[in-house]
Amino acid sequence: MRGIIIILIVLFATSAAYAAQDTVYLTVDDAIVMARYSSPEATRIKVEYQTKLWEREIFLSSLKPQLVFNAVLPELDRKVGQVPQSDGTVKFVRVANSSLRTSLSVEQAIALTGGTLSVGSEILRYDNIERKTHSYAAYPLNITLQQPVMGFNSLKWGKRIEPVKLLEVNRAFARNMELCVQRTLSMFYTLMQHQIRLQIAQSNLSINQHLLNIATERYRLGKISRSEVISVELNYRKSSNQLVEAQDDKRRSQVELLIFLGMPITSELVLVEPDLPQKVTLELGKVVELSRQNSYHEALNRRRLIEADASVAEAKAKSGVSAQLNVIMGWSGSSERLNQMDFSSGDRQEVYFGLHIPILDWGKGRARVKTAIEARKMVQLNAEQEMVALEREAILLVERMYMLSSKVENTKVIDSLARERFSIDAQRYVSQNISFTDFSIAQQEKDLAQSAYILSLEEYWLTFYRLRELTLFDFEHHRSLVDSISL
Repeated sequence: MRGIIIILIVLFATSAAYAAQDTVYLTVDDAIVMARYSSPEATRIKVEYQTKLWEREIFLSSLKPQLVFNAVLPELDRKVGQVPQSDGTVKFVRVANSSLRTSLSVEQAIALTGGTLSVGSEILRYDNIERKTHSYAAYPLNITLQQPVMGFNSLKWGKRIEPVKLLEVNRAFARNMELCVQRTLSMFYTLMQHQIRLQIAQSNLSINQHLLNIATERYRLGKISRSEVISVELNYRKSSNQLVEAQDDKRRSQVELLIFLGMPITSELVLVEPDLPQKVTLELGKVVELSRQNSYHEALNRRRLIEADASVAEAKAKSGVSAQLNVIMGWSGSSERLNQMDFSSGDRQEVYFGLHIPILDWGKGRARVKTAIEARKMVQLNAEQEMVALEREAILLVERMYMLSSKVENTKVIDSLARERFSIDAQRYVSQNISFTDFSIAQQEKDLAQSAYILSLEEYWLTFYRLRELTLFDFEHHRSLVDSISL
């Protein structure tokens, strides 16, 4: 609910901006909210999530009783058929028959044994077209059991796999949302870099234009050499080219972000420079435990291992003795008139027991089982290696978070100092107290410091959200991302 309110506020603000001047002031928090709730990528993630949930409903429905109506309306048989005679000869006669069959039954799959139990009713009508006679047969109550013996029970394994698959689907949704945020952050800070470079290029061009005017006047008065004037003019020309390149880079990265967020590409984005991030306390032991127990890959590997166990069980079932038991019990009756049905003929009882014993298969069954066992070992090995790699990455990410936190603070201070130094050196150059070379160095350091600060912010937040993706945990609000899923 809170997320929906936030996105409505953001959309209202951006809509007002569109109506006013087609210029949108966007913070990084606004971009993240829009990416989560209104971007095309978020829509794709949500549709995929809903699809997986409906697939789960298909399996759950198969465990519930199914009401089924079957009918053959009608079946016509008109031909010349052969009729065996008592003396061993065959007589060909014209046959013209039709029949109708309807049944209504309730079927229930038995997950414990893998069989199917059904209770239903059936009625048949048989017509002799040539003789213009008809008769009925009815089965008012049929109880049917179809039970595999020593076979593979797919329903039993399905009930083991589905809860893990649901957990995997939920974790995949949370993980994909974090990946969506990471892409947003990457594009946001890329545009921020280009926006700052454009501002720097515009400022540098204006400053260098002013300095060129001063240098030209000083040269006219004989106070500086022609070489220094050329250096100032070269700097001005470079600034002009850098401005053109910065404008192109900003436009391209801006269109990319607008498309990703689902905003009109004609909009003009003005990104608001983020503040210093608040410090987040990370306990190394807890982060490692979360990466081991709460990650998407943990659920993925658990599901793969269960499926591998199911494959081994299926291979063993197909390679050994198997049997099928079919039992039908009920009442039956027949009559030439439907309302005069006679059920005194007795009960209906049918029993079928089929047996399959492989005697000579040239090692096919054994090879099938060994293949499944080795595949299961490979799944186990890959799962263990992947979890070790994730734990190692979790440790490195925590260490990197503390390093980047300090780096962001330092680069912010360096940025402030570089700007102050540039302001001082610009005045000193105008007063002829420093050379143009010293001024250029101060200008370059100011530009690099500003870009370095934004780059350190990008590294910090990308690392933070990579850690969230790995652990599926919100370290700011101390809750699982899976528990806070909202569409």
